[in-house]
Amino acid sequence: ECGALEAAAAIAELLPLGTVVTLTRDVVPRDHYGRLLAHITRAGDTSSVNEALLRRGRARQLVIEPNTALAEEYHEAEREARAAQRGIWGDCARTSLR
Repeated sequence: ECGALEAAAAIAELLPLGTVVTLTRDVVPRDHYGRLLAHITRAGDTSSVNEALLRRGRARQLVIEPNTALAEEYHEAEREARAAQRGIWGDCARTSLR
């Protein structure tokens, strides 16, 4: 998928092997596929890894109700990346990301 390799590189940069993270859960801990739903921060850091990926255009927001605690912040991060055509919003403009 367009942007997958770049997203993996961004994750590796933000979370090098051995990085200690904090997972913060919202209302529902897992989705209907059993996947863990959590907000990720590096231990001792308050910045969101999820939000950093969205701002870089290396992720797309997915809201799974009722987990909406940071939905507005994530929406704004994605909106900024789209407007600036960062990451997938520029690299993958010819695909069906719209």
